[in-house]
Amino acid sequence: MAHDDALRLKQALERTTRAQQLASDPATSAWVSANAGTGKTYVLTTRVLRLLLAGTRPERILALTFTKAAAAEMSKRVFDRLGTWVTAAPETLAKLLTEVLGRAPNEMEQVRARQLFASAIETPGGLKVQTIHGFCERLLKRFPLEAGIPPHFTILDEATSSALLREAIDQTLTAAVADRSAPLGRALGVAITFAADDSFDDVLRDALRQRRWLADLAKLDGDDAAAVLYRRVMGLPKELDLARAERAMAAVLDDAMLARAVAVLAAGKPSDQKLGFAFSGALTATDTQGRALALQRALLTQDDEPRSDKAFITKDVRSAESALTEKLITARDVFPALLEQRQTLIALEATTSLVTLAQAVMSGYQAAKARRAALDFDDLIAKCASLLGQIAEEGAASATQWVLFKLDGGLDHILVDEAQDTSPEQWSVISSLAAEFFSDSAGRDAVRTLFAVGDEKQSIYGFQGAAPEMFKAMGDKFQGDAKSVGQPLARVPLNVSFRTTAPVLSAVDQVFADTTRIAGVSADGAIEHIAFRAGHAGTVEVWPTEKPIDPVETETWEPNSEQPVASAVVRLADRIAGTIQGWLTRGEMLASEGRPIRPSDVLVLVRRRKPFAPAMVAALKAR
Repeated sequence: MAHDDALRLKQALERTTRAQQLASDPATSAWVSANAGTGKTYVLTTRVLRLLLAGTRPERILALTFTKAAAAEMSKRVFDRLGTWVTAAPETLAKLLTEVLGRAPNEMEQVRARQLFASAIETPGGLKVQTIHGFCERLLKRFPLEAGIPPHFTILDEATSSALLREAIDQTLTAAVADRSAPLGRALGVAITFAADDSFDDVLRDALRQRRWLADLAKLDGDDAAAVLYRRVMGLPKELDLARAERAMAAVLDDAMLARAVAVLAAGKPSDQKLGFAFSGALTATDTQGRALALQRALLTQDDEPRSDKAFITKDVRSAESALTEKLITARDVFPALLEQRQTLIALEATTSLVTLAQAVMSGYQAAKARRAALDFDDLIAKCASLLGQIAEEGAASATQWVLFKLDGGLDHILVDEAQDTSPEQWSVISSLAAEFFSDSAGRDAVRTLFAVGDEKQSIYGFQGAAPEMFKAMGDKFQGDAKSVGQPLARVPLNVSFRTTAPVLSAVDQVFADTTRIAGVSADGAIEHIAFRAGHAGTVEVWPTEKPIDPVETETWEPNSEQPVASAVVRLADRIAGTIQGWLTRGEMLASEGRPIRPSDVLVLVRRRKPFAPAMVAALKAR
């Protein structure tokens, strides 16, 4: 490794150590933006340990993680460290605490370190490391009446929730088919024209995931309130409907002008004759819609862009028929705006129809849950956010803290892991919990802090409502709140990866160097990864994709000549398995270990198991 690279890595490690110490400082709120492999869990665990060493009671710490597995892992790490401190020799304990604190521990801290394991276990409520869904469930079980839910509610698992939703969908579609003239039936008739067969179910389920939006639309007054709202957003005049839009499109050229254009263009060059034929289709159309669509084909390209002057009318016709040319060019230029109105109206009709169906399904689904006195995971967040929001509206900000005091004696420190996967409603819960941390009324001796760690680039739970762009937005909000009351909130970047080699990280940086590719990543400045494993081997290859191959049709009476065609999935699996077999056969060297590759060195990572994983396993077993 070159001297400059070694120096750069040394400086980066020093910055990382200082950043980790700042991020885990129990006296300072922190907002940590961390690349993959930079020690997020280590920082989170260290912060919990330092809070405990500083004298914070375990029950006044709330650490929120995204999954139960992450909560279990973090809890295990904390208790493993606490358990080690109990039995460590004095010299060893002092060394371990120095690593955590960044300085030599005092005598009180060493005594407290040996007591923390028992304290964390014996304290009522204990150390709370849990998912946000688990926290909301516990809160709602203490305040069910205030939240407007049955006192002995149950939680639906994903399988039961999916089955109830499927039942609600089937009931809604059955009712829609039974009466096609009713609003539900008309909505189904419109929706299926845009999403037939299997795609209809996918589109409907996508709409059902927007539960909060559907609920807000249902609160509007009037049967067509949603359509009115969408019209306003889409910029459509109140009186404009699809029929009027098509009449406007059809009227850009009257019959006399169309007839004149057909006659003139028929005598022109081949391109003029082709245009004239298109205009004749508009002239002979039997209805307004047919005429409008024929004019669209004549005046616009396949991409619905106005035809260029050169490709529209030849120079000879322009010279001989200037008045006609001017009329046709005017029609061509105004037509795109009219077409856009028609397409917007179609989108409006499709959207409102889908909303009607989705609201009916959601109503049936909510009724099914009510009969069982059950909540699903989304309900836990929504009901908890509503409860805390209602308390804040009805009383002082301290009312929320009163609820938390009744729950566990209150909170002084909130830690949020994988914050990039937090949804807007989950952020509203966190904001309510931390509201008093940054208020003038929070005049208490105890320090109260908020900590969050995340990375927008790693957000993978968009289907669960995650809003990665809110990580930075909420950091800005809380930083402003803290500044307004003179409290510190540090923005801490972590970019030294202890997990991945430099070639892999360089490839990632090269991809994100093009700012047009990071529109969905709200990172401040350039994205940079620094590899701790400097000098370690690695390579990144981008293979050409396997595309589907259409089978060659054979004569019906020659079935034996038919050649089967492997799917793209199977061909890719065979390529990967063949590559691995080649490595093992020729003794390909694993540069990082200085030995030939073994089967146990190989990992095949997939985005989802189906349809690729079964084919991959079969290809590997075949070899």
